[in-house]
Amino acid sequence: GGSGGGGGGGGKNTSIIDASITSYTTSQPALLAATTNNHVEVIKSLLTYGADVNQTDDAGHTAISIAARNGYYWACQVLLEYKADVTIQSKKGGGTPLQKARKYRHFQVVELFESHLSES
Repeated sequence: GGSGGGGGGGGKNTSIIDASITSYTTSQPALLAATTNNHVEVIKSLLTYGADVNQTDDAGHTAISIAARNGYYWACQVLLEYKADVTIQSKKGGGTPLQKARKYRHFQVVELFESHLSES
């Protein structure tokens, strides 16, 4: 693969993204903010640019625990592709992502996690 086309002249360089940036309003890591809002393409982009898939917020929630709790199947799938750890327990409102998916009755996500765990 090539390195892609050159950008236009002048202006800001928008091809480099700081994937570890935190939201100004919530101090939540960008990956977790994107997951909270179920922005799957943004999640993919942040992970492509090196965001830590298992980073946590102040409560110890990871992106995959947020996605599991909300039943965001495609977000969970992308996070698993980038090796998200489904065994990490949140500090507050504990439980693993699998336990959260079960608790909130997101059965597609439960099946996704169970098949992932049986493969690994």
